[in-house]
Amino acid sequence: MSKLEERFEKIRQAVKHDNEGAVNHKIVEDIKVSYKMFNYDYEELLHLAEGFNSSSSAEALDMNNEDSLSELSKITLKLLNNYVLASKSLRDHTKVFVNSHYKDSEFYKEHDMKIKEVFGESQLLHFVQELRNYTFNRDLPLILMKAEDDKNEIQRNALALDMEKLHSWSGWTNHTKAFIDTLEDKVELSWFINQYWIEVEGFYKWFNYRLKDISQATNYNIMN
Repeated sequence: MSKLEERFEKIRQAVKHDNEGAVNHKIVEDIKVSYKMFNYDYEELLHLAEGFNSSSSAEALDMNNEDSLSELSKITLKLLNNYVLASKSLRDHTKVFVNSHYKDSEFYKEHDMKIKEVFGESQLLHFVQELRNYTFNRDLPLILMKAEDDKNEIQRNALALDMEKLHSWSGWTNHTKAFIDTLEDKVELSWFINQYWIEVEGFYKWFNYRLKDISQATNYNIMN
């Protein structure tokens, strides 16, 4: 290789390195954006679910008015779709990152197993995702129920899912049907929202801390 060719190869490698650095930075930024969107959608959906806790808000909702209930169902479903899609976006962006950096490592296998554990085996996550299928041709079976505040034992209103209606649908997988069988006839919508967040958030805390452990020099942090 001539000196000119050597210089050209050095320049080519330097450009390649810069391009790879830009791509890596973009992937990390995509993860951060997805994480922020997931938390934003969580707060929006939770705000809606808990908005009927007060007596005045509950009284403003006519549960016997089909149009009113249908509209509430559509709004809830839209926020729920955003919530689930944001969690999938987070999952997919971490897979892209791990495939790019750790394809032949133990962390690749560890990450793959964790994804299967959280997104593949969780009955709750499957239920929330299949709930979207349930609503393709029907409204969410929303009801108002009386719930007891754990802190001061005072009853409050709560927006809930009518599990009896959901149970009668034949479209559930056996995995999810078994989960529904463990629930009460009425379950607060906020409970599903919070439990879903806990499981997905747990995965991303694990991912961030493991990533920091094995790549300290790069100082990746998706949670800030």
